[in-house]
Amino acid sequence: MRQYFLNSSKKQKYIFAMVDVVVISIAIFISYCLRIYLNTGVFSLDRVLIKIKLGHALIIPVHMLTLYVLDLYSLKKMGSPIRMASKIVISVIVAALIISGCLFFFPKYVFGRQVLLYHIFVLSLLLVFCRLVLFKTLGFFQKEKRVALVCSSKIAKIFIAELSKSELSGFKISHILNRDNQNEWEAECLSQKDMVFYSSLADLLEDNQFDILGFDSSNASFSNKEIQLILETRQKNKEVYDIPNLYQNLTGKVPLEYIDGRWLLSREDLQGVVSKSYLKFKRMFDVIVSFLLIILCFPFFVMISIAIKIESKGKVIFSQERLGVNRQPFICYKFRTMVENAEGISGPVWADSEDPRVTKLGRFLRKSRLDELPQLWNILKGDLSFVGPRPIRKYFANKLSKQIPFYELRFSIQPGLSGWAQVRYGYAGSEDGQLEKFQYELFYIQNMSFLLDIIIVFKTLQSIFKGEGK
Repeated sequence: MRQYFLNSSKKQKYIFAMVDVVVISIAIFISYCLRIYLNTGVFSLDRVLIKIKLGHALIIPVHMLTLYVLDLYSLKKMGSPIRMASKIVISVIVAALIISGCLFFFPKYVFGRQVLLYHIFVLSLLLVFCRLVLFKTLGFFQKEKRVALVCSSKIAKIFIAELSKSELSGFKISHILNRDNQNEWEAECLSQKDMVFYSSLADLLEDNQFDILGFDSSNASFSNKEIQLILETRQKNKEVYDIPNLYQNLTGKVPLEYIDGRWLLSREDLQGVVSKSYLKFKRMFDVIVSFLLIILCFPFFVMISIAIKIESKGKVIFSQERLGVNRQPFICYKFRTMVENAEGISGPVWADSEDPRVTKLGRFLRKSRLDELPQLWNILKGDLSFVGPRPIRKYFANKLSKQIPFYELRFSIQPGLSGWAQVRYGYAGSEDGQLEKFQYELFYIQNMSFLLDIIIVFKTLQSIFKGEGK
């Protein structure tokens, strides 16, 4: 997981985040300076410092959340300078509205309305300026990392397809040692891609014109001399990985296409070895937060229930059996988004974004994820966690277990309201989509941690605000 979250594109986001912390702090300081100077005509540093409290630090994560939701932590998603500036202003205003709402509860720790107006203006200017500077500097110094592969043509094709995705544009396949000698495939690639092919590992490593080396240790045999050459490459400031680990580091998913049971058996993190202290903390977090959200969201429960009853006949709450940890069945609750007895009409099928069974209100509830509010009760009971693989029905689980290797591993941990597969891939309405999601779920099982859970929560909030629910 460490390598995945420390690749070049992720490091850019961390630079943005660190700069934002400094910029927001400076904006708070300048806002108080403006207020005191404009109201008194005299600048007094002592009076400014007295006004600034430790509670002002709570303003920083609010702004960073709204910036994150509007995709302002990625060079590739900023768009034109005008579009970027408008998104920054919107994020600052939304954060200011959230902060002003907190004034009622924490009047002594958050600045007043006059300072808040100065803060919106000052922070918007500073963020736009810093984004333009970072866009120029990081964009100028950004350099694609060249990847050399020692593998079969099948694996190389998979990598080329993955690296063609926009989010992985910081990497490119530049050198290949084709272990199965498919010359026709090499000719095809040479005509379309800027690649160099080698006939021996010694020639590839001697050329040394790559940044990352990936080798297939499971399906290719290496001589002692070749192994020695690979080990020596690590000492030349090169990143060296076996193919499954390289794939995970770049994509955030486990490559089922070319791993086997031997690879899984060698991974302790896929054998249920999870920190007990982490699990206890996670459960404590689930109980406290779900309890508080049930209380805070009670008005939404009432309004949504009334709206469902007005729009269509049937029960307000839809309940269905799902499989939890170790395949233990439990009843999962949601607000009903389809017509009554929808499955009696179609039978068990994967839901679709254009599913005619979904009501007009149901489409809104799904996009906003409000239909899942009743699952807070499942979390409080312990059926679900906030983060984990989405619970699945027994009918589909049995079907997928026959089609997808090692699918039963997803039942080794508690399912969740949201998960790594949901925020990275979204909804999967087919067996192929479920295969893709399972690869992300394996990555989560292998790398379960509080840090990864927090990242998933933030990405989930982003998708909710952007209305990406299905």
